[in-house]
Amino acid sequence: MPKTFHTYIIDDDPVFIFGLKFLLNMENFAQQIKTFANGEEAIAELQKNKKLPEIIFLDLNMPVMDGWEFLDWFVLQEKLAPIAIYVTSSSIDPRDLDRVKKYGAKIRGYLYKPLHKEQIDNIRKDVEE
Repeated sequence: MPKTFHTYIIDDDPVFIFGLKFLLNMENFAQQIKTFANGEEAIAELQKNKKLPEIIFLDLNMPVMDGWEFLDWFVLQEKLAPIAIYVTSSSIDPRDLDRVKKYGAKIRGYLYKPLHKEQIDNIRKDVEE
C-alpha cells in the first residue's frame, strides 16, 4: 500500500482546492488535507500545530499574504525544513519560475494548474525517496 501524506493546500481558489482534494483522495495520497486561503492562515497553523505537514501545495497569487511572502517566511524556519513544497500556479511567466528557483532545494517542484494524476504519482515517488 502506498504511503499517504499529511498535506496542506494554500490557495484562494475554491474550484482548484475542490479539484485537488478530489484528485488526492482518488489517488489515496493524503491521510489528512488542510486548506488555507492565504499564507497568513497557513503560518498561524504551522506555528501552533505539533503535527506538521509532509507536503504543501502553494499558490503564488493570493490576497492578504501571497505565496512569495509565505516562502520568504518559510525558508527562515529550520524546523520546517523537512516539508516538501510544491508551487502550484497558472502563471506561465518565466520570471515566476526563475524566482522560484532562487529558493533552491526548499521548493521541490513548480506545477502548472490544473494538476493531473501523473504529477501526483511523481510527487509520491519524489517524497518517498
